[in-house]
Formats: sequence, structure tokens, C-alpha cells
Amino acid sequence: MDPFRRILVPLDGSLTAESVLDHCHCFGTAFEAKVLLLHVLERDWAGSGYLDGVEWRLHRAEVTTYVEGVADQLRGKGLGVTARVVEGNVAQGIVSVATGWGADLIILSSHGRGGEDRFDIGSIARKVISRAGTSIMLAPGRPPPGEALGRMRYEQVFVPVDCSRQADWALSIAARIAQAGGGRLHMLHVVAVPEYPDRAPGDFVNRVYRTRLIEVNREIAGHYLTTMSEKLASPELRVSSSVLESPSVVQSLTDFVGSASASLMVVTAHGESGDSPWPYGSIAGHLMMHAKLPLLVLQDLPRPATTVPEPASHSAREDPAPWNE
Repeated sequence: MDPFRRILVPLDGSLTAESVLDHCHCFGTAFEAKVLLLHVLERDWAGSGYLDGVEWRLHRAEVTTYVEGVADQLRGKGLGVTARVVEGNVAQGIVSVATGWGADLIILSSHGRGGEDRFDIGSIARKVISRAGTSIMLAPGRPPPGEALGRMRYEQVFVPVDCSRQADWALSIAARIAQAGGGRLHMLHVVAVPEYPDRAPGDFVNRVYRTRLIEVNREIAGHYLTTMSEKLASPELRVSSSVLESPSVVQSLTDFVGSASASLMVVTAHGESGDSPWPYGSIAGHLMMHAKLPLLVLQDLPRPATTVPEPASHSAREDPAPWNE
């Protein structure tokens, strides 16, 4: 069964938010998914508070025309797309629609209409990520390069692995994405170097134990990477791997990605530790806040119950509500 059957793409009318459209095309094509384009209208649009009825209806009609126009572009690329406009709080509206529609993936721009600022991720993206309870594809909020929609490819899909079942899952999805675009899959395992106080008793013994632990972990990682490479590699998919040693796993991942020019990174929300009371583990959480490349975070926890009210809906061209698709 496809992991991403329903993809939600929030838009706010800006070129910055439209930076996700190429990613939408790549994922929608690779997984033959249904796509829902969503625009959430806030009543304080343009900072004017509650608008008069005529002006508000005109604005809503303009937004509906815009979203439907974007949908037509994606339909022209062979995707099944529905456009929807709702009213309410932006972050709450996105989460509510994602939950009600049963979205498997939200493709989200790190920044929207306000553009990039001194923060690595905008407030709307931060709120949606914390509440959505589903997989997130987070793209740097930059205006599109001006190339025709549908020409982008993931030349190198990068997957940090910890030799767990979650890593198996991430690799299977990443392999499909890379193969669909004719790219390469690269696996990386970082062997964490254990820390201990410099003046701990038995310093020599501690060093010996640490060296041996690192050697064992490298052996396990090497066996895992070889096994997965043999399983995933094919004439249509090139697979490579690396093993590093570092006292900081997340810093090594950040540095390696920057030097390797990866075009997409795929991680699970949690690693080998498994269940967590938090929606994201430390590594996934850090990467979402600070990574400078497109990042797919696969949520491995059940979607939480939500009490967010259903926003008022205005479906473009009076299409049937997407819940029944």
C-alpha cells in the first residue's frame, strides 16, 4: 500500500509558498497520490479586521480563482488535484483539514507570504508541524527558480539510518522517491562517540571500552548498510553509503548534508528509541528547525485526537467536498 495516498499542500498566494509545488509534483507522481490544495482565509486579511460583505466576497473569489489556477497547472502534469478554500485561523485550519481529510503527508513551505527572516522556520509552519500528527515534507521557503513546473528532480536522496526498523521504512520510501526521479540514494550512519569525564577512575580502561564499543557499532552499521544496499540497488537505482564517527550525531548530519549537496533528506520522527511522548525526537526536531534543504519527516506515532473545529469551507468550482474522494 502506498504510504502517501493523500497529500495536502497549503498555499497563501505567495511565490514563497509556491516553492512547494515542484515537490508536490514529485511526490504526487512517485506515489500516484491525490492532492488537495488549501488556502485558509483569515478575517483580519490585510490587517483590516472584519471586512464588509461585498469586499470579503470579492477577496474570497480572487483567492478561489488563484487556488484553482494552481490546481489546473498540476492537473496538466497528470495529478489528481482538488482545490479548497476555508475560513479561520491559518494553522488551525490546515491541521483541521489535514485531520478531517485523512492526509498522509503535508507539503509545507518553511516560510510564507512574509518571506524568509532571521528565523529558520516561520510561525505557521512551526504550529502546523507541532499539531499535524502526520508526515511532513518541509521545503525551504524560497521563490521558485523560474523553471517550468515538473522539471525538478531529486538527484540525491539522503537518509540517516540507525539500523532500526524505522530506518528500513525510511529507506523503502526514499528509494522509491529517488528511483522515480532517476536520482541516487545515499545512506549515512553516524557512530556516536561515548563521552565520559576526563578524570574518571580507570581512564585507560574506559578508553579501551570506548574504542571497542565504537568498533562493534561500526561493524553492525557496515553489515546493515551492505544488506540494505544489496536489497535496494537495481539498474534503476544507484545506492551508496557512509559511516562516520562523531560525539554529535545531529551536527555530523548537518555538516555532511551541506558538503554532499543532497537535494532531499528523509528521516523518521523517532529513531531506534521508538515511542515517545513528543511528536518528534531530538534529531528530527533539530533538523526541521535548522536544516537548509528539503526534509521529509515520516511520522511513526498514531495521529492524536484533535479538538480543532472544522473551518467554514468554500470549494472551488463547487466541487464535492474532498472528504468523499
